[in-house]
Amino acid sequence: FGGLVLALVGVGPASRTAQAAVDGLNEHGPRFLRVAGWWGLGVSLLSGAAWLFLEAALMSGQPIAEVTSGGALWLVLTRTGFGRVWMWRSGIAAMLGALMFAQAMAARDRRSLRGHGIAIALAGGYLASLALVGHAADGQGAERCLRITADVVHLLAGCAWLGALPGLAVLFASALRASS
Repeated sequence: FGGLVLALVGVGPASRTAQAAVDGLNEHGPRFLRVAGWWGLGVSLLSGAAWLFLEAALMSGQPIAEVTSGGALWLVLTRTGFGRVWMWRSGIAAMLGALMFAQAMAARDRRSLRGHGIAIALAGGYLASLALVGHAADGQGAERCLRITADVVHLLAGCAWLGALPGLAVLFASALRASS
């Protein structure tokens, strides 16, 4: 998410004023963002799967190794808010992965595939959905909506900042090479 924010908010406007640095970034930036995106999505999916198994074990009282055989995993997925959000997140992750794959294929074939706006919306939705299963979702009524909204804003702002830092380091390194 942060890499996409940097690409859309930082690199786009910068390209109009610092062309040499952006030319350097254009050599390394897209590949770096693709690799970082795939790593981020992979880690997120693995940690999400682990979270699902842990929650199923906690809710059922069964050991983690037995949650699939006893049907507890299916019950958690279909009968709990956590499970429904987890399935929505999986669908969003699949769409994001398909878009990332299409963009990688377009870049390899030297075709232009626009979809950064869609990618940032999917990545933002994937990230923001965490607020629906976190501590913010424990409230009732208007308080719950306010807490979820605050958590969504916090997640998006924090991840936009933190996630943009690696790309910003690549941008600075490209600018340094261009200035020398």
